[in-house]
Amino acid sequence: MASTPSSSSSLSSSKYPQPIYMDNDLDSSFTELNRYTVNYWRMLMQSYIEGNGLIAFINGYSKPPPEMIPDEQLKWIENPYYKEWKEIDDQVQRWIISTIQDDLWTALSSQYPGKTSAELWTFILHSVQRPPTMTHPDHHVNQKSYTVENQSTKRKNFRKYLELYKAVVGGDMNTLQKKLDQDPTVVRTIITGASETPLIVASHKKTNISIVEKLISLMSPPDLAMQNCFGRTALFGAAAVGDVEAMNEMVEKNPNLPYICDMYNQLPIHYASNAGEKDSVDYLLQVTDNAALDELKRLRLVHALISGGIYDTCLSLLKRFPELCYNELTPLETLIYRHSAFPSGAHFNFWQRMIYSYLSVETESPVDYYKSTNDTENPVKEVDKDSKKETNWSLVFWNLASKFVPKIKKVQKKKVMHAQALQLLRFICSEIANLDSSKSIRDLIGHSIEAAATMGNSEIFEEILDTFPNALFLVNENKHNVFQIAIANRKANVFNIIYQIKTQRHLLLAQNDASYNTALHLAARLVEGTKDHASPNLRSSAPGAALQMQRELQWFKEVKKL
Repeated sequence: MASTPSSSSSLSSSKYPQPIYMDNDLDSSFTELNRYTVNYWRMLMQSYIEGNGLIAFINGYSKPPPEMIPDEQLKWIENPYYKEWKEIDDQVQRWIISTIQDDLWTALSSQYPGKTSAELWTFILHSVQRPPTMTHPDHHVNQKSYTVENQSTKRKNFRKYLELYKAVVGGDMNTLQKKLDQDPTVVRTIITGASETPLIVASHKKTNISIVEKLISLMSPPDLAMQNCFGRTALFGAAAVGDVEAMNEMVEKNPNLPYICDMYNQLPIHYASNAGEKDSVDYLLQVTDNAALDELKRLRLVHALISGGIYDTCLSLLKRFPELCYNELTPLETLIYRHSAFPSGAHFNFWQRMIYSYLSVETESPVDYYKSTNDTENPVKEVDKDSKKETNWSLVFWNLASKFVPKIKKVQKKKVMHAQALQLLRFICSEIANLDSSKSIRDLIGHSIEAAATMGNSEIFEEILDTFPNALFLVNENKHNVFQIAIANRKANVFNIIYQIKTQRHLLLAQNDASYNTALHLAARLVEGTKDHASPNLRSSAPGAALQMQRELQWFKEVKKL
């Protein structure tokens, strides 16, 4: 990440809002800005700045006061309000610059003419553009509700709390009780350098049920709302490990906990989604008011659910808010990088593949937590308990077998996940297809089909072609069509789809790219093995230089046949 100058002075209290998490650096896992991540980075950075209460500094609403003002003797002096405003604005700029890739910032800094964070924000969004989306060849011609208190701690010796910390982590109730008897206020004491209370430490371990229950019983609602240096309460920790029982006890005592954001403007439900804890997500959906999730938070939740592999709940959310499917940062892009969500990304051995092919699975419709029971226009459909459902004996057999053979259950879970991901994929594509503008559709699917061809995600590739047949003729900035991209990256599973296309096959393979290369030229070009081992790659599957060359020759001959 790009290095930033350190602050020359500390912020004092003023009429301007102060950064809530001023003393904490951005997490090293924060997405770096480059041409491919600009949309996702913008969403995360905007949420982070908004979470610090400083959104006015990048949207232009917080205007800089005059640098100099006249005193009583009409002499020009430095305006103290400007100095305070500038300190905060410089901090926002440091946040932004620290997340830009070094080489990108080196190129941008020489062209940046501005001084304020609003100017920097506008400059970056205008200067850093995603690569052009795939298009048709002829198009290439000239062409905050809660105010949380910063709980950063000053330098402090935490060694005296080491015994308590070990007791909480290790589940030592006797030592904990001894410490509580000595000092009952220890439940609200910060015991680590990360500003964690005993409950925040204990909540990250699901096995500490008795410890967590004991601490919750001794804490007041404000105590439960205490946050660590990342702005996360104990509810975040419990959500990340799926401890629904502890979550329920906390929320019953303090119903505001599900609405407290961390330093990244992330709610506990986002945290649980990214962790893939479905039970936590289902519980938080029941206790979180829909009104607390604005459009940006809902969009982040969709991407978090996909990242965590909770596809059925994500589908329920998208059915309730279908406009999220065709947002500029479409869920389709995040789904592409979850290659393990589809059969082509599974690493099965021979026997697992055999079991997978015969397995019967049933995917249940997810509960729509967003639909009110008082919604007369869209009433919740109740299941008729007296109606009899035909028994699926194949499903009964495999369910019974999975109880005795754990490996079968593992494969069964995979197949259910694949089915749910495919349902989600089809729904997203169908919603995008309903758009009126062909340009909007092309912009939404162009990057997705290019990424699918590059990575070898044949399920998404094929679904996009089924829904949008004209996507076959899209080309990227190098004028490579989708099959030329698959050939260049040696993605056999994507290339095999070409056998299903009869009429346009020769036309696609004979098409020239920007350097006047055809598909045969790309097949003859010697390339390095791919970094993506999730899909079949003819080169990376052959060890040794001689065998790799043999594979390359076989690849060339297959393309030449077409």
